[in-house]
Amino acid sequence: MNKTNKTPFSFIRKGFDQLKKWNDTFNDIIDDINNDNFKKVDWNDVLTKYKELGAGDIEEFSANYSFGYHLKNNIDDDMSKEALNYRIIDFLNAKTNKK
Repeated sequence: MNKTNKTPFSFIRKGFDQLKKWNDTFNDIIDDINNDNFKKVDWNDVLTKYKELGAGDIEEFSANYSFGYHLKNNIDDDMSKEALNYRIIDFLNAKTNKK
């Protein structure tokens, strides 16, 4: 007679636990790559350019700056563009006290 641990399909649970670990590791790697891209952003330049252009619509400026930054640095990643766009919006809102 075979002995079991009396938990039906427990082998499936172990497989899902391993997949979750792999997924978490993969997401950490992607986050590190995106964060490395943003470490090169000169936040003083962002603020200076925003002020030079008349300090208008933050969302429009952020989208354009993010697009230009990715084009200039040869980064072809739409998620990274969107993430940088939101970071710039948050940064400018904090610096200009707009919300």
